[in-house]
Amino acid sequence: MKKLAADMKPVGRNQFFNDLITYRMKEDEIWERVEYYEIHLERKPYYLVKFLADRLEAADGEYGNLEIIRQYQHFMILEQFQAIGEIEVFLNHGIWYAILQDVDDVEVLENASQQLSAEYAETMGAVLHIALSAQHHLLEDAGQAKEECEVAAQYLLANTGETFALYDGIAAIPIEYSQIEYRSLESLYLKLHLMLEEEAITALEKMFRELERRNAVYALYQSICIQVLLELYSMASQFHKCELEKKILQRLAEINQSDSCSLLCEKMKNIIAQALAEFKTESDKSSSRAVKDAIEYAEEHLGEKISLQEVADYVNLSKNYFCNLFKKEKKETFVNYRTRMRMNKAKYYLKNSDFKVFEIAELVGYEDYIYFAQMFKKAVGISAGEYRAVYRELVSEL
Repeated sequence: MKKLAADMKPVGRNQFFNDLITYRMKEDEIWERVEYYEIHLERKPYYLVKFLADRLEAADGEYGNLEIIRQYQHFMILEQFQAIGEIEVFLNHGIWYAILQDVDDVEVLENASQQLSAEYAETMGAVLHIALSAQHHLLEDAGQAKEECEVAAQYLLANTGETFALYDGIAAIPIEYSQIEYRSLESLYLKLHLMLEEEAITALEKMFRELERRNAVYALYQSICIQVLLELYSMASQFHKCELEKKILQRLAEINQSDSCSLLCEKMKNIIAQALAEFKTESDKSSSRAVKDAIEYAEEHLGEKISLQEVADYVNLSKNYFCNLFKKEKKETFVNYRTRMRMNKAKYYLKNSDFKVFEIAELVGYEDYIYFAQMFKKAVGISAGEYRAVYRELVSEL
């Protein structure tokens, strides 16, 4: 079990960063997880950095495999930025982000970014946009930093020829400029993972209509499509759909073709429909497996204080997605299910042992005896002491 937990740490580590920039976490929880995952961050100011390539294949085809490209990007990012500060790099929906500390000179930061973009262009024959948030002091503000990165990224896409943008330098653009795409993309990703084809396609159409209403440049349409395709590719990899992976890569390679916005939307709708159709069968199997593994993990740690986040990390899912998945399959929340498990175990001890009630409370994971007593009476209808007395009276009459 210890080996399995160690093997899952890199997955949980990346999930921590995804949660950090998606949900507003409390500082105490953040630093507990930083310590647990041995992450090299300190209570210092930081920048959040987004790295967005305009296409995902080399001009000569040498880097045709998306995973190879990602690893090459990762290597180049570390090589360039480790020389100027402390950096933690992670993937969010197939795109590299980094938290950068110990850098106070913006000029040094800009020079390093432009040098990285130049090296990437020379090697890959593609443009690497580097978008930075403002400098923040609290990690709980990472969600705000993510939105600032989106503003900077959209500024770059709308201004051909520029590869570096710091949010502070374009602060005249309101952050709401990016919130529609950012929030809509998160909603679309959730619909994809829940296999809601019609809702996912409707969400994509709505995003395209909003971009059209705002007279957005074509590069913004492309940016959204790249991010959605990367999410589909990640899902295809999880389901081991090799042929579908190739089709998605082909669509990524074609993203720079001068399609009309309406044709681009139709192509995206087609590949979403095709991908979700292929995922559906595998999803039922893998969903059941994830829920089963979560239940087994909860049973093995019934007497321990484990969080919902720990269980989600164990089955390699985000906390929100795991909660939705569990409730969909079991028709109740994971918390309610675990409480029922604990009460059943408590009843077993009350019937088959001489443990005192406060000892049983600890054995089933409740440090607070009074809270356990309240939960037991709420679940069973009588107190734990009364339950034991009634059971023993019934046994004595047999």
